Amino acid sequence: MRQTGGLAAQDVRPVDALTAQLGAILDMSEIGVLLTNSAGEVLHLNIPLCQMLGIEDANKQCPDMASLDRHVSTLMDSQDSSPSHLQALVNALRSDAAAVLHRKVLHLIAPHRATVQLTGRQTPQGDLVFYFRDITVEADVDRMKSEFLSTAAHELRTPLASIFGFTELLIARVMAPEKQRELLETIHRQSKLLINLINELLDLSRIEARRGKDFHRQPITVQVVVDQTLKGLLVINDQREVKVDMPQGELSILVDREKTMHALMNVLSNAFKYSPDGGDISVRTVYKDHKQQGFVGIQVKDQGIGMTVTELGRVFERFFRANPSGSIPGTGLGMSLVKEITEIQGGHVQIESVYHHGSTVTLWFPVATAA
Repeated sequence: MRQTGGLAAQDVRPVDALTAQLGAILDMSEIGVLLTNSAGEVLHLNIPLCQMLGIEDANKQCPDMASLDRHVSTLMDSQDSSPSHLQALVNALRSDAAAVLHRKVLHLIAPHRATVQLTGRQTPQGDLVFYFRDITVEADVDRMKSEFLSTAAHELRTPLASIFGFTELLIARVMAPEKQRELLETIHRQSKLLINLINELLDLSRIEARRGKDFHRQPITVQVVVDQTLKGLLVINDQREVKVDMPQGELSILVDREKTMHALMNVLSNAFKYSPDGGDISVRTVYKDHKQQGFVGIQVKDQGIGMTVTELGRVFERFFRANPSGSIPGTGLGMSLVKEITEIQGGHVQIESVYHHGSTVTLWFPVATAA
């Protein structure tokens, strides 16, 4: 009787029972497992692999490697597909006498979009074992990390290049006091943008890393949050006042006061920045019941440039700005921070916007109970 890896030498149970036991173990795994013999016949496909590849009847659909290879080819991204995905790995395993691992990455579009890492190995008996591991999350995280680093480097480089260039001019040339002041004001403005960008990056990374562990949440009325935020609101060269209506102002929410005020300040700042042609800006409270829980919303409404449907779908992306021309200052991190701060405290952010007709942002927080 051929020994199965991991079984004790004294185990003399029938082969069929051992095979059934091993199959049950493999079916409980999250990794797809395929076993073939030297003739290319499929000896075993576990349930996770059948689900991953949309196989309903393995005996009929994929009795051997050739049919399974054709089936996998139909699931591949058209830009990435090529014949004999599995066969290429089989050939590599057969040509390598050493018992080494060979890997390949498959990009599937059916039965659902996924990135799958395929690992194969040949046993001393000549059988081939393949592991199919879904690495979609890891691949997405790597892609997002690369995009984030690239965008962050670009956003940091722009003000740094401006600061470096203007300081070189001031060092190399003698200029009139008026021109010197103009350059220094530009350097000051770019330095402030750089500091804000770094601070928001640090805030965002700290909040994500600690997931609210540094939040000091206490019951506080909505009116106190709004009033104290408005007291700290300073928009240079803008005489507009914020209209306030708080019928639910006396309701309490369980939040970190400083971080919640920071989130509301970001929303208010956007309301001013993205309505450069003026128009009323208002803050009001609203109420709703959701899943047997009361929620109070702090709603900020402007009459600014608004957003398209596409822009609205990207509003929480880091470094995304609805107006990328540079005429409206900002880091593109504000709404990401708002979302993190609100959701960590059990709330959510709702945004409605009509292009050229303004936006309405509502920060919803659960009402604090007596407990």
